Amino acid sequence: MSEVRTFAKSGLDTYTAILKEVDKVAAKQRREEDDRKREQLTLPDISDNPPVVHECSCIDLIEHVETESVDVVNTDPPYSAEFIDCWRDLFVFASHALKPGGQLVALSGQSWLDRIFAFTMDDDIRLSYRWTMAFLIHGARTGVLGRKVANNAWKPVLVYTKEGGSPPCSISDVAHSEKRSARDDRFHEWQQTVVGQQVILRQFIHEPGMTVCDPFMGSGTTALAARTLKADFIVCDIDLTAWRERNDTWAEYGEAA
Repeated sequence: MSEVRTFAKSGLDTYTAILKEVDKVAAKQRREEDDRKREQLTLPDISDNPPVVHECSCIDLIEHVETESVDVVNTDPPYSAEFIDCWRDLFVFASHALKPGGQLVALSGQSWLDRIFAFTMDDDIRLSYRWTMAFLIHGARTGVLGRKVANNAWKPVLVYTKEGGSPPCSISDVAHSEKRSARDDRFHEWQQTVVGQQVILRQFIHEPGMTVCDPFMGSGTTALAARTLKADFIVCDIDLTAWRERNDTWAEYGEAA
């Protein structure tokens, strides 16, 4: 309320105007907090525990990952309709790899959610829908012209639980991204930020040594975030170019298995 009193004294005499100014202050504070987190972020030394990297598709990763050996599958598959079948492959892989009660956590676009949800009805999918988190996008936003959506301000994060167990911890269903200007897509056009992935992952990684898997790794952002949270990880992509180019650390320790 101190902000309200300050703005009231400054001549903003309508309630709506005051609220807008308070929102601006809150947004500025979030941006400053994002900047502080990025400054404090130290990328991990993985030389003593290198990642397990495979150059293959999501469905082929089944051949390299033991049944029920993964705690969290955290990933960001392609959003466009031409890649919609990747979601079925993801559900099949997660059904194979996750431990009972393990969590599938997947960022998604909104356009094809009906088709994504339909895949989970197949008999070979052993996942139960848990929740949809909202990953709020701060800063400049994009529209979805084909759906006549002018201001897309959030991304769904679909959360599923592997059958045979219960989720190990509670989660919040809202997560905040960094401001859009902080996005780093130098290595992959769909690249997320490490801090953004940390915000999501820290809700599911509750102890060191948990195993995280990203079967659509791109440049390896999930792996970086998982390692800063002291998790082990398995990753794959059909093209490891972005992974190898990201930086010297990952190029040295990210050779394909």
